[in-house]
Amino acid sequence: YPDDPYDRYWHPSGEIDGVVTVARDNMSFIKNFTDIPGLALAHAITPASSNATILTVPSSEMGLEENTYYYNFYFSEVLEAAYQNKS
Repeated sequence: YPDDPYDRYWHPSGEIDGVVTVARDNMSFIKNFTDIPGLALAHAITPASSNATILTVPSSEMGLEENTYYYNFYFSEVLEAAYQNKS
């Protein structure tokens, strides 16, 4: 992302079994301490099954096995939450 002041490498996830990519073009972002480029957060991944309780993202999809990398994961609601009865 050219708007990243630290020239970090932002790699969107490709096709992974059991995972789908979602995107929103109307997301609002709050300035934060890590200066994340807004476009990096415009796409997300979510389990393909709504019954899934675990989301696994393998690093081998990027060919990074031989080096050390640090991952940051950011969590937000990109999809509308299912209606839930709360008592």
